[in-house]
Parts: sequence; C-alpha cells; structure tokens
Amino acid sequence: MVAQDFDDILDQIGGFGRFQKILCTLSFFLVIPAAMITYTPMFILTVPKHRCALEGYQGDTYAVQNDHHLELINASIPLNDDGNMHKCNILTGNEDLWNSSVPAGNATGVAQCTKWVYDKTMFDRSLIEKVKGRHYLRV
Repeated sequence: MVAQDFDDILDQIGGFGRFQKILCTLSFFLVIPAAMITYTPMFILTVPKHRCALEGYQGDTYAVQNDHHLELINASIPLNDDGNMHKCNILTGNEDLWNSSVPAGNATGVAQCTKWVYDKTMFDRSLIEKVKGRHYLRV
C-alpha cells in the first residue's frame, strides 16, 4: 500500500468542485452577517469612562489638562463609596473656584449632571455618549 498525500486523495474524489464552491459561497453569506451582529455591540455599546462636565469651564475634557483643571475636578465631582469619581452628580456652591484660587471644600449641595465628558483614548464616540443625557438610558 502506498501512502498518499491529502492532495492526491482530494483529486481522486473530485477536488474543489461545484458543490464545494456553492458551500463556501453560502457559508460566506451566513457567517459574515452573524459575525457583524455578534461583534458590533462591543464597539457601539461600550460605556467609556466619563464624569460630569464642569459647567463654565471652556474646553473641559475627561483627561486632566493642568493643575488648575485637576483642582476644579476634585472640588466639583463627588466621590463614590469606592473612591472613584461619581458619574452622574456634581457638587454645587464652588463657583468661587472658577476665577480665583479659593481652597476646595466649599460645596453646599449635589446636583444631577446635564452634560458629561468622556474618555477618548479608546473610541472617539459611542452610542452611549450620544444618548447619555436622555432619561431612558442612564449608565
């Protein structure tokens, strides 16, 4: 008995014929949409890191721009129980910080955010960012 290569056996049974071509074509049209449906939510529904936007601060971004910006963030954004910045609340009563170097800690209350800033390191925009301010989607 002679050892045969896989290619020799494939040639003996008909090779890459009409049936194999139809099978590959149908598989392509079934697998590609399934892959798109499966992996699309990872890109459009990803919740980026975010916090409340500092009202009155022009050009506010999630990334810290300088020491003054960091001071304003620390004085305006409350911390959660786990020590991270709250994503939906902002402290009120710190208006003196905007134009002077008044020490932080003068907050008098907490308010709901109306605008957010997002971390842009992974994605420029996501679906969550576009609908964040609407009442039916709170993250």
